[in-house]
Amino acid sequence: MNHFAEYGLGENVSTKGDVYSYGIVLLEILTRKKPTNNMFVEGLNLPRWITINFPNKVEEVIDNNLLRKAGDDTNKLPIKAHLITELVSIGLSCTQESPQKRPNMIDIMSGLERIREIWQS
Repeated sequence: MNHFAEYGLGENVSTKGDVYSYGIVLLEILTRKKPTNNMFVEGLNLPRWITINFPNKVEEVIDNNLLRKAGDDTNKLPIKAHLITELVSIGLSCTQESPQKRPNMIDIMSGLERIREIWQS
């Protein structure tokens, strides 16, 4: 279920729906796949597709250009690849089916700030 379905089922509008939307946008950026991509049929959606391949086949879902940029500094490639995996984890946590299981934006921002600091160091 996505946040539109939650609202359609009479759920109150909440920040948890916004968190879901944020997670979808983050996953779109990381994968360069739109949630409306033709590959998402029969119950398969962007978060499920990533989850199927995560974390063992993360390179199959992440945009190759992003991975290439992470590899520009080969000395830091393992660290940057790990940080990309953490970004995927944040996106997946935001798109949990149950709104109660989704993080709040303060926790998301803390995680993103930590990733940025490590990336830039």
